Amino acid sequence: MDWLLKDVAKGVVKIISMEFLLNRAGTRSQQRDYQGAIEDYNQVLSINPNNADAYCSRGVILANLGEHQSAIQDYTQALRIKPFLAAAYFNRGLSRTQIRDYQGAIEDYNQALHSNPNFAFIYSNRGLTFIKMANYKIAIKDFEQAILLDSGIPSAYYGKGLIYFYTELFLQAIENFNLAIKLYPKYTEAFYNRGLTHSYLGNFVQATEDFSIVRN
Repeated sequence: MDWLLKDVAKGVVKIISMEFLLNRAGTRSQQRDYQGAIEDYNQVLSINPNNADAYCSRGVILANLGEHQSAIQDYTQALRIKPFLAAAYFNRGLSRTQIRDYQGAIEDYNQALHSNPNFAFIYSNRGLTFIKMANYKIAIKDFEQAILLDSGIPSAYYGKGLIYFYTELFLQAIENFNLAIKLYPKYTEAFYNRGLTHSYLGNFVQATEDFSIVRN
């Protein structure tokens, strides 16, 4: 087992295992103590610079903090160590989407699917990225595949709703936004876009209700 020796200069010797640090980092991350979790992952990597999972997990935290370029660097390092780590490709795809590197994100999602072809969330996220590229035909196929693999993914129905909205199939859009909200009652984006759709249809009472939920 790998160990870390700390505070020797202060006359205090603490021996901490890497397993302990990884467990504590996970707990701190769940409690949103992101800085504490990053410090733990830093220490893990000082013990073992080839721990791909630590790079990947630290990348997720950096992404949660909005530091997507740094997150991408961590995911890339993880993939140098573990070239087939699907989670690193998936998460790097998310961060690349955030910085509008849509083609890079698509390539990452493709790699993630190569490693894990039954990961429904990859199809859903790839579909949302295709929407940003205005490639609706491929996007709708991704959402349908995601739903085929897992019918409980709110973002897949939300994505379909967006496509129907953009192509002016408003009733189908509302139907899919409804399904997304049923699965995830706090889906702010789905409420907002359902409100827009109701506005286009002249359903102003329903639109106001949806926009009120978004504001609150």
